[in-house]
Amino acid sequence: MNEQDQAEQGVHVTLHRPLRKLSKSRTIFTMKQVTELEDNFSKQMYLSVPKRLQLAHELELSEQQVKMWFQNRRTKWKRQMSAQY
Repeated sequence: MNEQDQAEQGVHVTLHRPLRKLSKSRTIFTMKQVTELEDNFSKQMYLSVPKRLQLAHELELSEQQVKMWFQNRRTKWKRQMSAQY
């Protein structure tokens, strides 16, 4: 009996869904990394790709971690700015 026959006869067909993708654990930055990232953010809110690569290498982080940190930090900055006014 194929799935169509089962459906026609009222037999419930369960489709298997792929398992949920496991989320990556949260990165815990060291004080040195946060200090360096904050220092760079205070000078420039947006990093060029070469600067992001350089900073990632210096801080022993992935380029993606640096990119996400800056995105999150800009969001925090915008939230702080809107709360002031």
